[in-house]
Amino acid sequence: MRSHSGKPRLLYPLLACTGVLVLAIGMGGCLKPPDDWAGKGGPPRVLVSFPPVYSFVKSVGGDQVGVISLCTTSGPHHFEGEAQDHRLLARADLLFASGLMLDDKFIDPLAQGKSGTPHFLVKLGDGLPPDMLDKFEDENRTDPHVWLGIPQAKKMVDEIRDNLSRVDAAHKSEYAANATKYQEALDRLHKYGEEKLKDKKDKPFISFHDSLHYFAKSYDLKIAAVIEIEPGVAPSPGDLEKLVKTIQRENIHVIAVEPQYPTSGPAETLKAELKSKGFPDIELVEIDPLETAEAKDLTADLYERTMRQNIDNLAKHLK
Repeated sequence: MRSHSGKPRLLYPLLACTGVLVLAIGMGGCLKPPDDWAGKGGPPRVLVSFPPVYSFVKSVGGDQVGVISLCTTSGPHHFEGEAQDHRLLARADLLFASGLMLDDKFIDPLAQGKSGTPHFLVKLGDGLPPDMLDKFEDENRTDPHVWLGIPQAKKMVDEIRDNLSRVDAAHKSEYAANATKYQEALDRLHKYGEEKLKDKKDKPFISFHDSLHYFAKSYDLKIAAVIEIEPGVAPSPGDLEKLVKTIQRENIHVIAVEPQYPTSGPAETLKAELKSKGFPDIELVEIDPLETAEAKDLTADLYERTMRQNIDNLAKHLK
């Protein structure tokens, strides 16, 4: 299990569109940029890095807070910024990220546009206590997928509540009540998972990429191996052979695949290899780490809905 590199990061452009600027000058003035926050709610206006943080902020902020997620169908490993992001940043009151080197590569350059605003950028994962963080097994680097652990998610909600209260003290009591209500919902989600997965603790599975350890730890599940050690980097023939041996040795029946990555690649290759070796009953089971979401699906209950579906999928297929 190793680190994630993702695709190369393009620098955010300082100018949105040279052609528009030239046109504006030619007309003797500046064109008014569009209001990207129109209809989004707020103030306060909160920019977040990717969907789980959107869900947390919307659950705590309710209708009072406007929230926009930078990542939607492109997750934090592969996100490329746009000129619109700077317009969003200009009117935002807070920027919430996960941190821990997951989204830093595009969040840090963007946040420089608010370098004069103290405590504008809040990296929720970086604020977690050290005893709530895990390391990748073969290197001294923190696993950044902290939102998939229920205890970690609850601590992130605390940080969101405190920072919303800081920038909007008039609604402090509302944020506190919403946070308590949401954390109670997360407790119910955790208990739901414990009940559904209580008989699956001795049923190891294979993970598509190295993202599910906090989730597995929440329910005392075992991930035996990972197909793509780095997102988008297919395993070598030697790696595939090791995976085949692991699956045969530990009698594994489930490969957890992710909607962010096509199953027609390494997972299907591995399944075909196993079938050719007389091990046909491998199932590809979707477990969504919430790194992406369609814009229409960004809601306060996205995290709960998706995690419950993840639990149900594993409970049904682990055997």
